[in-house]
Amino acid sequence: MRLQQRRHPRGVLSIRADVSAPPRSVLELRDLRPDELAALLDLGAAMLHHPLAWRHRLEGRTVACLLRRGSLELRAVLTVAIHHLGALPVLLDPGDEPDDDARALSSACAAIVVEAAAQRHLRQLAARASVPVLNGGNRGDDPLRGLAACLALQERFGHLRGLSVAYVGPPDGLAHSLLQAAPLAGFQVRLSARSSALPDPWIIASAGSAVRLIDDPLAAIGNAHAVVSDTHLEPAHRTSMAQALLYTLITGDWEIPPC
Repeated sequence: MRLQQRRHPRGVLSIRADVSAPPRSVLELRDLRPDELAALLDLGAAMLHHPLAWRHRLEGRTVACLLRRGSLELRAVLTVAIHHLGALPVLLDPGDEPDDDARALSSACAAIVVEAAAQRHLRQLAARASVPVLNGGNRGDDPLRGLAACLALQERFGHLRGLSVAYVGPPDGLAHSLLQAAPLAGFQVRLSARSSALPDPWIIASAGSAVRLIDDPLAAIGNAHAVVSDTHLEPAHRTSMAQALLYTLITGDWEIPPC
């Protein structure tokens, strides 16, 4: 996607996607470029502190949410985020194959969020849909939780570049998304090499120098700037990043508050 910068009369710098480009989907954080991740986190921070400032931007539109597990937290996160944009959330049961109704959903909705679907099904859905598709989380990737962790770190330290972050938790979607975000944002993830279950070796290798395996679990945690685990994530950060990501995917705008 080609990005174009423009300045609004109110002094807000925005990055607008080329309208001729096909619908943009985010199925994993590797789908973002470093500048896009930075802009998205800045937008998420603005929405965290002023969530209702965008309440009329998507008025009259709907967002389909295909929630297979249907966790209460994710339902709440998506419902609140979509309402903050002025749109209507439509909660649906995806059935067995989430890509079956791609065309029907595209004709009725501005975006599609799919939870607990295999990555190949998400790719098929995104290829068939004419609206953006967002991965709401699965075993291999969880962009919303990964972005929420990055936003929490940015809010705490003011930046991500140069941070050393220890991850404590299972090798799930959060771990994989955090490893994908690290080389994009310039921070390092510290993992205990003695863990009985490390994340996908291919994802670890893809992170390059942005991941460090440490023999001593206590050393991995003790020398880090911060420790990330699923229990430390606040729903507000996840809601803000869902709001920001849906807004950018649907409108093509990446609004950054003035410095």
